[in-house]
Amino acid sequence: MMGEYNLLMLAVFLFAVLICVNSDVDHQPVNFYLEPYLHPTTKQWKQLEKPYPTPRKPSQVKKFRVMGDHLNITVDLSLTETEALKFLQDIDHEDRELIHKKTVAAWDQDTDMASKEKRIAYFELVEKRTAFNREMWKRAAIYPWETFRNRTIRRAFKSILVGGNEALPDKTQQELNEISGKMSYIYSTATICPYNKDGVQPSKEDCTLTQSDIEAKLSETDDYKEGKYYWKAWHDAVRDIGKGYPRFVEILNEVAILNDYPDAQEYYMSQYETDFLNLRAHEIMGRIFPLYEQLHAYARRKLREHFEGQEHEGEITVDGAIPLHVLKNLYGQRWDAIYDILVPYPELPRIDIGAEMERLGYTQKKMFEDGDQFYQSIGFDKLRKEFWDDSIIERIPGREMACHATAWDLSDRKSFRIRMCTQITMNDYRTIHHELGHIHYYMQYADRHKQLAAGANPGFHEAIGDTIAFSVNSVSHLQKLGLLSKEHKNHGKHAINQLLLHALSFVVDTPWVLSLEQWRWDVLAGKILPKDYNCHWWKLRHHFQGVTPSAKRKPTDFDPATKYHIPNDAQYINYFIAKILTFQFHEALCITAKQYDPDDPSKPLHDCSIYGSKEAGKQFADMLRIGSSAPWQDALEIVTGVRDLNAEPILDYYKPLYEWLVKENAKYNETVGWQNLHPDVDYSFCEKED
Repeated sequence: MMGEYNLLMLAVFLFAVLICVNSDVDHQPVNFYLEPYLHPTTKQWKQLEKPYPTPRKPSQVKKFRVMGDHLNITVDLSLTETEALKFLQDIDHEDRELIHKKTVAAWDQDTDMASKEKRIAYFELVEKRTAFNREMWKRAAIYPWETFRNRTIRRAFKSILVGGNEALPDKTQQELNEISGKMSYIYSTATICPYNKDGVQPSKEDCTLTQSDIEAKLSETDDYKEGKYYWKAWHDAVRDIGKGYPRFVEILNEVAILNDYPDAQEYYMSQYETDFLNLRAHEIMGRIFPLYEQLHAYARRKLREHFEGQEHEGEITVDGAIPLHVLKNLYGQRWDAIYDILVPYPELPRIDIGAEMERLGYTQKKMFEDGDQFYQSIGFDKLRKEFWDDSIIERIPGREMACHATAWDLSDRKSFRIRMCTQITMNDYRTIHHELGHIHYYMQYADRHKQLAAGANPGFHEAIGDTIAFSVNSVSHLQKLGLLSKEHKNHGKHAINQLLLHALSFVVDTPWVLSLEQWRWDVLAGKILPKDYNCHWWKLRHHFQGVTPSAKRKPTDFDPATKYHIPNDAQYINYFIAKILTFQFHEALCITAKQYDPDDPSKPLHDCSIYGSKEAGKQFADMLRIGSSAPWQDALEIVTGVRDLNAEPILDYYKPLYEWLVKENAKYNETVGWQNLHPDVDYSFCEKED
């Protein structure tokens, strides 16, 4: 902790830098955690887009700040920016210390979910954190931060004072914690029995299949009825989450109203500092949808042919939606498990490095070491000792633990870890690079003030690792690692196979993400009543994805709960935005690395790898380092040179596949699109919506 005198001197220096921007600004030291943001390319100070692009006058600042119905603070206009800087320094230390303890407790609970003591310890720290946030709000509210010259300091204060659950009365906050904890517990501990085609009732000891086990079973089976069983069993297993969800929504909306937002949907969207983000997402989906429709039509025909000899009761029609379980994924989120059914040219070898990793004796740790080496090759720091000591990369035998792959920042500027029940598969190999993207983002902005130590917007974090995974997925990179033979090519029929496999993960999930988030937006905005939750869920899934439930559903079912992000209230639109950003980042970095040229067929975008490119790595790191200390448009501009989301790089990436699909579907006179609510699907459980 620096002394007060040095702190004041630094504050004076920062203000002088802000006022005296000249030709020497490049050489000014900018290593303080509240450094004013200097754009690394244009060398210009950037304005906040909204609110308060310039300091306000004291007369424009409200005399009181109000949070909820229990906090009313008088603003002290005599407080200076120097005093505010000292406050931010002090609060950062206190904030990090408490977040560190809370995150450690969350880790302990998630990795030992049978422990009642760890669950109690975690929620005690959740309550302490809530109380601290309320106190931090009160301490920050007295400052006339809107009048300060330093834009970064203004942004830190805005982050503190935007409000949150702290606005709730203590009793309601406790109720919210209890509902959240119960929903999360039901989801994480739900299990089902294995399928038995002979109808023999399995013993209780056998009924231990978790969500990840079910996903694996569903992806492996080629039995129509078995797939249907696993799909239905999981949806039934989490039904009770729906009992607490309506009250949960009520409290979320109460939080929003207490923070001056009309509803929770508007409150969540405010994180993106973008007007009408939901409309922009629909506009971008419209650009991608023709590609998805062609892919859907092609897949439906191949699935219809594949299951022709089985009793599927006419559920896979020539012009309707697709029953979800035949996609071998609980949500239709990824279709890569049916690649063997869809592969355009089955005579060509498939890119699947799982078997080769097994042959080469790969371990889970070796997979992570490969990921670490990739990031180092583009100039990023190697993973720290704490990462290797503290991460859990394999399921602990006999332990009831969450296995959803997650990256953790313990907020002490040195401790970063991953929890993942890793398997030796190509999918998990990509997932590792994705999760390491989170870790490196954490490491890059670790020295920022805690209020600014976050992604530029919630979608950025998911895009970082996926951008690297695109390079990892390329034929050229896998061949360089010795995980893929030289017989694989990056053009012609080989390219169509590769692009289709890639699209089964990165195209088909865009309508899935939008359908889930549109459901949540409608629910939070009060457009859908609890009695219609399940019906609305399936109507949106049908509209966006062209899928139908694999078994009859009831109004009392709560099928949205089958996805982790609903009971755990994790925002999902960030995945949609991340997909768009990933293609934008990938294209721009590949151009920097001189590995992609739109006019050179020998350097296609889908086979670009930035491995070893320090230039691309620096461009990437420059963006990551600013965290959320500047608007996300500024961050995007550093890498791409543009300031808005753009679907064109996606269309460029898949252009050969799209052209092939159009010809293929036309050849078989296949219907593109699907009928609205096909009569063969039972929607009788849907009550009439207002």
